[in-house]
Amino acid sequence: MNSLKGFCQEYTKLSAGDIAILEKYQASLQSIADLNKADVFIDCLMKDSKKAIVVAEAKPENSSSIYYDASWLGEGVSQQNEPGVFHTLWTGQHSHNTLGRAVTENKVLYNEGMIIRQSVVPIKNGEQVIACLIMEKNIEKQVEREKEYEIFKYAADMLSESFHEVVIRDGNLISHLYEGLIITNVEGKVVFVNPNAEKILAKIGTTVRPYTNIYFDELAFNIGFDEIKETKEKKIKELSLQNLVLQLKCIPITSAEEEIGFIFLIRDITEIKDKERELILKTTAIKEIHHRVKNNLQTVATLLRLQMRKHKDRELKGLLNQSINRIMSISVIYQLLCSEGNQILNLKMILKKIIDINTRGIMADEQKILTEISGQDIMLDSDKATTVALIVNELIQNSLKHAFQDQDEGFIKVKIVEDSGLVSIVVHDNGRGIQEDEIAENSNLGLKIVNTLIKEKLKGNIDIKSNYGTETIIEFSNF
Repeated sequence: MNSLKGFCQEYTKLSAGDIAILEKYQASLQSIADLNKADVFIDCLMKDSKKAIVVAEAKPENSSSIYYDASWLGEGVSQQNEPGVFHTLWTGQHSHNTLGRAVTENKVLYNEGMIIRQSVVPIKNGEQVIACLIMEKNIEKQVEREKEYEIFKYAADMLSESFHEVVIRDGNLISHLYEGLIITNVEGKVVFVNPNAEKILAKIGTTVRPYTNIYFDELAFNIGFDEIKETKEKKIKELSLQNLVLQLKCIPITSAEEEIGFIFLIRDITEIKDKERELILKTTAIKEIHHRVKNNLQTVATLLRLQMRKHKDRELKGLLNQSINRIMSISVIYQLLCSEGNQILNLKMILKKIIDINTRGIMADEQKILTEISGQDIMLDSDKATTVALIVNELIQNSLKHAFQDQDEGFIKVKIVEDSGLVSIVVHDNGRGIQEDEIAENSNLGLKIVNTLIKEKLKGNIDIKSNYGTETIIEFSNF
């Protein structure tokens, strides 16, 4: 007979009264597993007291079980493999937070060796220990997190102190969690309130004490119990009460598919909501600032264009045009920040806009200079993107201004590559080339700007080569 009663009668010395107590625990075992996201077992000493036997088990339905499809019902447990279980069965003392690794015991176990934490509490009939309740949880990803350790210990403490009384008295569930926890029976009468829930109830104006003498509708949640009972599924609601924002989760407690009560988990999310609103306001403000900066830059560029048209001096007009292009290069960044709403920008998209600005503003009407941009879509923060935009703007302006003075046709190619966090930008033209003394003396204002920006802002390197035109290679870290 593969049932708790059958296992107990065949393998243990437990009385009918003892077994009846264990059956009440078994009715709530699945709820315990789901609340703790842990595998839960009931173990009893066998007749010879040298081994224990698993008489009931439950796997969490809302998370992965340590043991997947493997069942331990009716399996013998040795002291060597489960020292915490035998310590509790023999002494009646709790075994908290025992660390260990999952083992197979002749079963197929896909995650053998994972780190687990086991907590064991005694189950008593009067003063006599008749079994133990075991919770086992996968803490592979959490073993370094002290907070998770304390939460699990708190859950085990609450179980050991409150579970026995609630199960035996009312035939239903439990009492624990680090969130606010309220448990009611199926009619809505409160049977348990944990300290965190008491604090929240005090904040929203529930003054009736003790809480376990009242019904859920008498609590100041502004939500009726009948509405909660409409569905057998878990509900999550957000409530705004007394300048607080609360998240209320309702979980039906079922036994043999029959509702026997409800669990209410309450979390004060006021601070989270305040931070969300603050973040939205800051994001909106930042976008507005970017928009205004972009408009101001374009206004300055327009004023410079008007000034440029008043002068006939070609050199002065050229200098004003270069300044306009520098301003418009920065404006490109702010335009993207306005439209995309984030601080990480696509470098390839930016450089394409920079090339378009320069070819429209500097190239002579009779010239046919082809431009091309290739390479990876690299993402940069807005500060680095602005610096790179100014650098490439200067290099493009230099090529258009100096490289093709005696040519009607040519090309300017820009290539972007990132390897292991090192970004390389290659600007190559097939113009007349650049003299080595010009590079060494750094006489060109555009090259002076480029060198300054690369060294001081990007902490990078520049290499200029003159071979069938001019090739400039810029390298900097994207970390």
